[in-house]
Amino acid sequence: MGAAWIIENKHAALFTPNFNLLSKEFQSGALDPREIGFYVTDEERTLSFIQLLSEDFEISKSHIIISQSIKKFIAEIENYKLEIVKPVVSEVVKIQEKPITEKVNIKTEPTKAISTSQTDLFSKFSSLITSEKLKDDELILLHYIIETRRFKLMTGWQEQNEIDNIKEWELINEIDNKLSRNYTSVLKRFELRGFTEVSAVTSSNNPKELKIKEEISTHLLDLPDNVLNVIVESIKKNHSDYTDKTKKEDADLLF
Repeated sequence: MGAAWIIENKHAALFTPNFNLLSKEFQSGALDPREIGFYVTDEERTLSFIQLLSEDFEISKSHIIISQSIKKFIAEIENYKLEIVKPVVSEVVKIQEKPITEKVNIKTEPTKAISTSQTDLFSKFSSLITSEKLKDDELILLHYIIETRRFKLMTGWQEQNEIDNIKEWELINEIDNKLSRNYTSVLKRFELRGFTEVSAVTSSNNPKELKIKEEISTHLLDLPDNVLNVIVESIKKNHSDYTDKTKKEDADLLF
């Protein structure tokens, strides 16, 4: 597809489970990596996508039928095993070695030092989590980023859009609205900790999007168990039964 097709047509990026959003090919490709996109195994995003499609196509209005179809679709996809393509090993022709009769001086290249800046930042990130130095709203934001694969977060004039997304996510996952209430503060704390960097600015050069630094984001989908467990425990602690809350609020209104 060409650039004209992208401009003139509605489109969205659908990612397979193992697709790397941070790959150089995707980041520099024809599609703007900041535009709408989601993993096909993300039930919430798939449901939202179907709702968008209903504007142009005749789709069942039954929420139950749609929800069941999505769950079945995701279950089928998750059953597929990743096929690992083994590299082809070429045959090596052995050449009869001649005995060495004289000493040969072999020059070796000096070993290059490997930069540890990436490791250092992720180590700091992991240490803050395991030592329980991060607040619950920060851990919930990490869970939101991991579950939705949103390594780029809206800020500035776009901030309310991200907060609205978070509110919907909190409602669906029955998580207390601590993150949506404190989103601005959490972003600022992440920035001060060095976890984020500006990835897009307005025409006035004001930040409108932040991204998790690559040194951290490359590990987020494969965190060590001791780090992941702290995040999961925070989510459990901040579980909120919105159904019961709604019933209580309705009952209060009656009296």
